[in-house]
Amino acid sequence: MFHLCPLCNGLTSLEVACPVCTHQTIDYGKLDDFAGPYSPYEPLHQAAAMSQILLAETDREHYCVHVLYCANCNRDYRCKIQEWGSIVT
Repeated sequence: MFHLCPLCNGLTSLEVACPVCTHQTIDYGKLDDFAGPYSPYEPLHQAAAMSQILLAETDREHYCVHVLYCANCNRDYRCKIQEWGSIVT
C-alpha cells in the first residue's frame, strides 16, 4: 500500500481562509521542503521521517503537512492534508 498527497501531486487544490482576517491563504508546499536547503532533494523516506518528527504521536500516519501563508496578516499556518491510499497488487 502506498499513500500520496493530493496537493503535492496536483490532484486537488486547497482553499483555506486565514483564521484571523478571512483572506485567502497561499499554499507554500509541504513542510518538509522548509526543513533545510537540501530537503526537497532528500529521499522520500528521509522527508517522511522529518514529517513524523514534526507531528504528534497520534497524527503520524498518512498526513502531509503544508505551510499556508496569509499575505494580508503576514502569518503562516500548518495544515495537515490527509493522504490518499491505494493498494498495490
